[in-house]
Amino acid sequence: GNPSLLGAQALAVAATMVFVFIMSYLILKGIDFTIGLRVSEEDEANGLDHTQHGEAGYTF
Repeated sequence: GNPSLLGAQALAVAATMVFVFIMSYLILKGIDFTIGLRVSEEDEANGLDHTQHGEAGYTF
């Protein structure tokens, strides 16, 4: 094929990567603003397996 096609495809890949980055950022900021992305420090210290699922993933 025509070598210029490779340039067009590279441009499309770059544009897609920029679009995905921006949309992911906006979605994650929206989630962080509404319900938050992190668990409480207490839940994190106790372990998420136990606090979120009521099970122990690992017993040490």
